[in-house]
Amino acid sequence: MAKKLIFLIHLFLSICYPRTGYPGFHAWTSPSRMALGGSGYLSYSPLSAYSNPSTISKIRIFSTGLIRYPAGITSQSLATNFPRKQGVVGFAVRHLAYGTFDGYDNEANPTLDYHSSDTWIKAKYSTSNQKSRFQYGSAFTFFSSNLNGNKTRAVLISAGGQLNIEKIKTVVGIGIENYSLTTNKHLKMAGIFPRQMTISISKDLAYLPMKIFVDGEIVSVSKKRNIYLGGQAKITPAVQILWGTSTKKIDHNIHQDLWKTLLGASGFGIVYMTGVTKIIYGSYIFGTGTIIHGIEMEIEF
Repeated sequence: MAKKLIFLIHLFLSICYPRTGYPGFHAWTSPSRMALGGSGYLSYSPLSAYSNPSTISKIRIFSTGLIRYPAGITSQSLATNFPRKQGVVGFAVRHLAYGTFDGYDNEANPTLDYHSSDTWIKAKYSTSNQKSRFQYGSAFTFFSSNLNGNKTRAVLISAGGQLNIEKIKTVVGIGIENYSLTTNKHLKMAGIFPRQMTISISKDLAYLPMKIFVDGEIVSVSKKRNIYLGGQAKITPAVQILWGTSTKKIDHNIHQDLWKTLLGASGFGIVYMTGVTKIIYGSYIFGTGTIIHGIEMEIEF
């Protein structure tokens, strides 16, 4: 009881007294999750920066993805997943490159160019209890951020679980992500990591070939809570449609026309499966009307 009380107090203080976090943690790294508008924490997405660590795919898969942002920013990711004993082991590398910048000294004299980037290396283990239909998992992430000569290093931990309620074809899950175990001293000067807790529901519809995802998250560096809604619809055995939106549209620039306001913070994508290969195209619309695109490929081996 005392441990639960301490955790609730810590979470409350984190929400009420937020500080600056790292914006790279909010960038898209998975085209499929981007197409779902951020929903789908309980769907298997090995390239995603955020997902419930208990998600399991018992098939050996290699995944790679690319997302292009404006101003030359790119997100490149690769991951692999394979069964191991009673569970599933996964590894992922995500790299977010912000580009090359002109360097200047304190007197505005040109110096050498420099690069800025963030990198995440993640190891994950998930397993399930067949008797109780409960799945749980944990993940360790090594984070490295480089801005010219300033470097940040940290080890983060995430954990989560989900319960499958077969009678109503519904899965309920909870996840806690990005709690730092070790950091270097530069981190204390730069800010904190966006720790978050997510409560998720996924449900197979009874009369439509579609799965619906609803996710609610609480982020420590923001007073606002986000709610995501998305779906994965099966059109043919080889084609699926992904869609999603969220309450983030309220935070985006909504001083635009009606269509940009309605479509802001929304995603759309198409999944095409052929043999052991799955190709995913995803897009995302910001409140200003800017659209970003990404492509992902999964191969069973």
